[in-house]
Amino acid sequence: MDGQTYNDAVSLGADTTLTSTGAGNVTFASTVNGAHGLTVNTAGTTTLGGAVGGCGALTSLTTDAPGSTAINGGSIKTVAVRPTTTP
Repeated sequence: MDGQTYNDAVSLGADTTLTSTGAGNVTFASTVNGAHGLTVNTAGTTTLGGAVGGCGALTSLTTDAPGSTAINGGSIKTVAVRPTTTP
C-alpha cells in the first residue's frame, strides 16, 4: 500500500505493523491508544497528529530508519519508545 491516512482515533487491539511502499506517508490525524505495540515502516513521513497513549500507553512505538517522524500531537506515552528514524 502506498500512503496511508487514519483520520479517526485509532485503538490498537493487537501488536500492529503498518508498511507503506513507494515512500508513501503514514498519517495518524487523531489519537492512537491501546496496550499494544505499533511499528510503522515507510521511507516517507510518519505523522502523529494526536496524542499517543493518552488513554492507554502503547507497549512500544517503532518507526524505521529510511523515513522521518513528525510528532504534532503533543504527548507520547509508551512502555518503550524505539525511534529509529533518521533526523
